[in-house]
Amino acid sequence: MFFDPISVLAQAPEDYSQVVAIFTGLLSLLLPVLISLGLFLFVWGGILFLFAQGSEESVRIAKKRMFWGVIILFVMVSFWGIVNFFVTDIFGDGTFVIPFLPEN
Repeated sequence: MFFDPISVLAQAPEDYSQVVAIFTGLLSLLLPVLISLGLFLFVWGGILFLFAQGSEESVRIAKKRMFWGVIILFVMVSFWGIVNFFVTDIFGDGTFVIPFLPEN
């Protein structure tokens, strides 16, 4: 019920370039969040590894978190590169922007 006014007032994209623009806009918002999540998991696993104090269970958990952090970073950066390739080289539209933090 909350999303009903949004779906009623929403307009469908008229052509494929608008679909690509919507997709790349969402990706440019979501990508920094997911990369930050992967980096956070990796650093958190590293901290847990440093403070494991020889406990096999703690070392295993820390290595597991570091592994998944690296996997998330690899997948997100690869996905970003693939989408950037398609947007700039295949479709010829240079609208995909590298995510960055605002300067203000």
